[in-house]
Amino acid sequence: MKQNSNTEIIVGGFLVAGLALLGGLILVFGGFAQGMGPSYEVVVEFQNASDLIKGATVTFSGAPIGKVVKQPYPINEGRAVAVHLKIQENFKIRSGSRFLIGSKGMLGDRYVDVQQGEVDKPYLEDGAHVEGARAPGFEELAANAKPIMERMNTIALQVESITQKLDQDLMTPDTTKDIRDAIKSLKSVLAKSDELLTLAQKGKGPLAMILTDEKMAKDFSAFASNLREHGPLFYEDSSVEAAKNKEKTKILPPRR
Repeated sequence: MKQNSNTEIIVGGFLVAGLALLGGLILVFGGFAQGMGPSYEVVVEFQNASDLIKGATVTFSGAPIGKVVKQPYPINEGRAVAVHLKIQENFKIRSGSRFLIGSKGMLGDRYVDVQQGEVDKPYLEDGAHVEGARAPGFEELAANAKPIMERMNTIALQVESITQKLDQDLMTPDTTKDIRDAIKSLKSVLAKSDELLTLAQKGKGPLAMILTDEKMAKDFSAFASNLREHGPLFYEDSSVEAAKNKEKTKILPPRR
């Protein structure tokens, strides 16, 4: 009997510990623990607070500092929405800080992010009313990108129009024929060049003669030398001038 009583006490102890652990997890993950500490309230007026609900997190640089404690409701005859925030007392928000609504996660859960104001500004008091802004989401980005996309579409149409005009004005039948004739002539020149090289490799043709005939090789060398010395405009054969000077030397009488 006594042994059964001890077993029941042990089982009861484990059960109580499990319930306490479960309650702690509920408080932590459910966000209730945060509301139990000292806090102060800030009311933020947003132009649009869609999808922001009671219980949403208030963060600063990603760290949770408070909660949305009331469901947002319209004010100023529907021109704005009031959002009540409970902020941890150990985190002081300065006047001039920015309050933005952002989204996170796959489901786009909304939260309020605080961007701290200047250090010389006073702290907000309990019950302070401030104006908030909405961080640009996908809808806002899409709306801002729409004019850019329209402009890009206009530019693409203009480029297409210019290309068509060039095709019509430049690529006329006569121009196309000239281009085809030029390509045909180029192919013919390349074919002749290949033929000359093939004959030269076999020791035949004019190119092979220039490369192998000793007299033609000397004449070609002399031509290149004269071209370098006199240039193409004042070309002169140096060998002819040398021959003339030699004849003059023979005619002159010897000195006594």
